[in-house]
Amino acid sequence: MANDVSARELVRQVWDEVAAERALRPAPEASLSDYDRLVEDGERHYVNSRYVLDRAPLDPDRRPGIGGAGRLTAKLRARAARFVVGVLGGYFDDEQEFLAHLVRLQNTLTVHIDRLSGEIRQLEALLQAESERLRAADTALHARLEDRIRAVADEVAGLRRSGGGAER
Repeated sequence: MANDVSARELVRQVWDEVAAERALRPAPEASLSDYDRLVEDGERHYVNSRYVLDRAPLDPDRRPGIGGAGRLTAKLRARAARFVVGVLGGYFDDEQEFLAHLVRLQNTLTVHIDRLSGEIRQLEALLQAESERLRAADTALHARLEDRIRAVADEVAGLRRSGGGAER
Protein backbone atom coordinates (compact mmCIF):
# COMPACT_ATOMS: atom_id res chain seq x y z
CA MET A 1 0.00 0.00 0.00
CA ALA A 2 1.29 3.40 -0.97
CA ASN A 3 -0.22 5.14 2.05
CA ASP A 4 1.50 2.92 4.64
CA VAL A 5 3.44 5.06 7.05
CA SER A 6 5.89 3.43 9.36
CA ALA A 7 5.63 4.77 12.91
CA ARG A 8 9.28 3.98 13.39
CA GLU A 9 10.26 5.92 10.28
CA LEU A 10 8.09 8.89 11.31
CA VAL A 11 9.64 8.97 14.79
CA ARG A 12 13.11 8.74 13.29
CA GLN A 13 12.37 11.70 11.04
CA VAL A 14 11.07 13.74 14.00
CA TRP A 15 14.16 12.97 16.06
CA ASP A 16 16.41 13.76 13.11
CA GLU A 17 14.74 17.18 12.89
CA VAL A 18 15.16 17.68 16.64
CA ALA A 19 18.84 16.73 16.38
CA ALA A 20 19.33 19.15 13.48
CA GLU A 21 17.70 21.92 15.51
CA ARG A 22 19.91 21.13 18.52
CA ALA A 23 22.98 21.28 16.28
CA LEU A 24 21.99 24.81 15.29
CA ARG A 25 21.71 25.75 18.99
CA PRO A 26 24.78 24.27 20.67
CA ALA A 27 25.01 24.16 24.43
CA PRO A 28 25.82 27.60 25.80
CA GLU A 29 29.42 28.13 26.78
CA ALA A 30 29.45 31.12 29.09
CA SER A 31 32.24 31.77 31.49
CA LEU A 32 33.25 34.85 33.40
CA SER A 33 36.85 35.87 32.99
CA ASP A 34 39.24 36.07 35.91
CA TYR A 35 39.35 39.36 37.72
CA ASP A 36 41.38 41.10 40.37
CA ARG A 37 39.49 42.06 43.47
CA LEU A 38 39.10 45.82 43.71
CA VAL A 39 39.92 45.75 47.42
CA GLU A 40 43.46 44.77 46.42
CA ASP A 41 43.73 47.34 43.61
CA GLY A 42 46.85 49.52 43.65
CA GLU A 43 44.98 52.64 42.54
CA ARG A 44 42.60 52.31 45.49
CA HIS A 45 45.53 51.96 47.87
CA TYR A 46 47.14 55.04 46.32
CA VAL A 47 44.00 57.13 46.85
CA ASN A 48 43.57 55.81 50.39
CA SER A 49 47.11 56.75 51.34
CA ARG A 50 47.11 60.24 49.80
CA TYR A 51 43.72 61.83 50.37
CA VAL A 52 44.85 63.97 53.34
CA LEU A 53 45.74 67.50 52.23
CA ASP A 54 49.14 68.70 53.39
CA ARG A 55 48.55 72.29 54.49
CA ALA A 56 51.82 72.86 56.28
CA PRO A 57 53.81 75.58 54.49
CA LEU A 58 57.47 74.94 53.81
CA ASP A 59 59.81 76.26 56.47
CA PRO A 60 62.50 78.34 54.72
CA ASP A 61 64.90 77.93 57.68
CA ARG A 62 65.01 74.19 57.10
CA ARG A 63 65.94 74.40 53.41
CA PRO A 64 69.70 73.96 53.01
CA GLY A 65 71.70 75.97 50.53
CA ILE A 66 69.57 79.10 50.65
CA GLY A 67 71.35 82.27 51.62
CA GLY A 68 70.96 86.04 51.35
CA ALA A 69 68.26 87.21 48.98
CA GLY A 70 67.07 83.64 48.40
CA ARG A 71 66.46 83.24 52.10
CA LEU A 72 64.45 86.49 52.23
CA THR A 73 62.39 85.40 49.22
CA ALA A 74 61.77 82.01 50.84
CA LYS A 75 60.62 83.72 54.08
CA LEU A 76 58.25 85.97 52.14
CA ARG A 77 56.85 82.95 50.30
CA ALA A 78 56.40 81.07 53.58
CA ARG A 79 54.60 84.06 55.14
CA ALA A 80 52.33 84.35 52.07
CA ALA A 81 51.64 80.61 52.22
CA ARG A 82 50.70 80.82 55.93
CA PHE A 83 48.40 83.75 55.11
CA VAL A 84 46.72 81.88 52.25
CA VAL A 85 46.35 78.70 54.34
CA GLY A 86 44.95 80.79 57.21
CA VAL A 87 42.44 82.62 54.98
CA LEU A 88 41.39 79.51 53.10
CA GLY A 89 41.56 77.18 56.14
CA GLY A 90 37.78 76.72 56.30
CA TYR A 91 37.68 75.84 52.63
CA PHE A 92 40.54 73.36 53.09
CA ASP A 93 38.75 71.81 56.10
CA ASP A 94 35.59 71.36 54.02
CA GLU A 95 37.62 69.97 51.14
CA GLN A 96 39.40 67.55 53.48
CA GLU A 97 36.07 66.36 54.91
CA PHE A 98 34.71 65.92 51.38
CA LEU A 99 37.76 63.87 50.37
CA ALA A 100 37.41 61.69 53.47
CA HIS A 101 33.74 61.00 52.62
CA LEU A 102 34.63 60.33 49.01
CA VAL A 103 37.32 57.81 49.96
CA ARG A 104 34.97 56.08 52.42
CA LEU A 105 32.31 55.86 49.69
CA GLN A 106 34.86 54.46 47.26
CA ASN A 107 35.93 51.85 49.81
CA THR A 108 32.31 50.88 50.53
CA LEU A 109 31.55 50.55 46.81
CA THR A 110 34.72 48.52 46.32
CA VAL A 111 33.72 46.02 49.03
CA HIS A 112 30.18 45.74 47.64
CA ILE A 113 31.40 45.31 44.05
CA ASP A 114 33.79 42.55 45.12
CA ARG A 115 31.01 40.81 47.08
CA LEU A 116 28.60 41.15 44.14
CA SER A 117 31.25 39.77 41.76
CA GLY A 118 31.66 36.74 44.01
CA GLU A 119 27.90 36.20 44.15
CA ILE A 120 27.66 36.47 40.34
CA ARG A 121 30.36 33.82 40.00
CA GLN A 122 28.49 31.54 42.41
CA LEU A 123 25.30 32.10 40.41
CA GLU A 124 27.16 31.34 37.18
CA ALA A 125 28.38 28.04 38.62
CA LEU A 126 24.88 27.14 39.82
CA LEU A 127 23.33 28.02 36.45
CA GLN A 128 25.92 25.98 34.57
CA ALA A 129 25.34 23.00 36.87
CA GLU A 130 21.55 23.32 36.52
CA SER A 131 21.84 23.69 32.75
CA GLU A 132 23.95 20.55 32.59
CA ARG A 133 21.44 18.71 34.80
CA LEU A 134 18.58 19.78 32.52
CA ARG A 135 20.48 18.68 29.42
CA ALA A 136 21.13 15.29 31.04
CA ALA A 137 17.44 15.00 32.02
CA ASP A 138 16.43 15.91 28.46
CA THR A 139 18.72 13.22 27.09
CA ALA A 140 17.36 10.66 29.57
CA LEU A 141 13.76 11.54 28.73
CA HIS A 142 14.58 11.34 25.03
CA ALA A 143 16.03 7.86 25.53
CA ARG A 144 13.02 6.75 27.59
CA LEU A 145 10.66 8.07 24.91
CA GLU A 146 12.63 6.21 22.25
CA ASP A 147 12.39 3.01 24.33
CA ARG A 148 8.65 3.49 24.80
CA ILE A 149 8.09 4.14 21.08
CA ARG A 150 10.14 1.05 20.24
CA ALA A 151 8.06 -1.01 22.70
CA VAL A 152 4.78 0.27 21.24
CA ALA A 153 6.03 -0.37 17.69
CA ASP A 154 7.08 -3.90 18.68
CA GLU A 155 3.70 -4.49 20.34
CA VAL A 156 1.85 -3.26 17.25
CA ALA A 157 4.04 -5.43 15.01
CA GLY A 158 3.35 -8.43 17.26
CA LEU A 159 -0.37 -7.80 17.14
CA ARG A 160 -0.25 -7.52 13.34
CA ARG A 161 1.71 -10.75 13.07
CA SER A 162 -0.70 -12.60 15.31
CA GLY A 163 -3.65 -11.33 13.31
CA GLY A 164 -5.19 -9.46 16.23
CA GLY A 165 -4.51 -6.00 14.83
CA ALA A 166 -6.69 -4.02 12.52
CA GLU A 167 -6.10 -4.61 8.85
CA ARG A 168 -5.51 -1.71 6.55
